[in-house]
Amino acid sequence: MTKEEIVKKIKYGLELSSELPDLEFKTARQNVPNDIWRTISAFANRKGGGLVVFGVSQESNSVVGCQNLDLMQTKLTEYFNNKMSFVLRPEYHVIEYENKTILAVYIPECPKDY
Repeated sequence: MTKEEIVKKIKYGLELSSELPDLEFKTARQNVPNDIWRTISAFANRKGGGLVVFGVSQESNSVVGCQNLDLMQTKLTEYFNNKMSFVLRPEYHVIEYENKTILAVYIPECPKDY
């Protein structure tokens, strides 16, 4: 996904005050939630994959931003490399949105054989 596509999808989700079938917001600002595997697994098994955006609160429908981006990316990469039965290669995008830094992670669809 391109940065423009990601920003457009985030904007659309915020306008609707809702997540989408291929978009999930995570308030997580400092670290990756323990239950992130549920989202990763769901998007990996969805046609076309999906986008997880850290630093956006679904509850308040607002951008809260992220800190500790290096730690978050490291933990996500470790999860993708060590916990999945098929190694997926996510796309990480650090984006400035509403003057706050957010982390968008595109999770590709897993091949049908897995």
